[in-house]
Amino acid sequence: MRDFRMRNQVDKPITLSNLDNKVTLVSFFSTRDTRVAPHLARILLKVQRTFARSDSGLHILSITTDPAYDTIGALKAYADHYDTNHDIWWFLRGAPGEASDIAATDFHVKLDRSDTTSAPYTSTLVLLDKRNYVRGYYDVTDSASMTRCVTAISMLMLEPRKATQ
Repeated sequence: MRDFRMRNQVDKPITLSNLDNKVTLVSFFSTRDTRVAPHLARILLKVQRTFARSDSGLHILSITTDPAYDTIGALKAYADHYDTNHDIWWFLRGAPGEASDIAATDFHVKLDRSDTTSAPYTSTLVLLDKRNYVRGYYDVTDSASMTRCVTAISMLMLEPRKATQ
C-alpha cells in the first residue's frame, strides 16, 4: 500500500506509518449507505471485540467514499453509534476520489453503487499484514469468508514484526 494522509473520526492525521507492525483490515463505505454499511459495521464490531482483549495490534480502517457528506463529525457520530474503540478502529476521510483511487489502484477492489446513495461501497474487506502487504480479500456478507478472515488475522498476528530501520 502506498502512503496516504487522511484524518480519522477524532480528527487525528493518519498515514501509512501509523499501521507499521499492525495487522490491518480495510473497508470502503459511506455512512449514507443503508444497504451494506450497517451490516459491515456490525461484522467489523465483532472482529474488533474478538481481538480487543489481546495485545494484537489489529487496526480496522473504514475509509469513506463520500467525504463531501462524511465530515469528521459525521464519522465520529457513526463510530460512536456502533460503540467502536477509537484507538483500534479508524474511520478515515480523505480528499474526494482518494478512497476510490486507493480501492482500485492499491487493492484492486471494485466499488459498487448503492440504490440508497450515490457513494460507492464494497462488501469486500482487504486484509494487510504487518508489512502492509495485501494478504487476503473477504466478503463481509459471507459467514464462511468471515471465519476465514478471523483465522487469517490470528495467523498474521503470529508472524514476526517488521524490523525497525
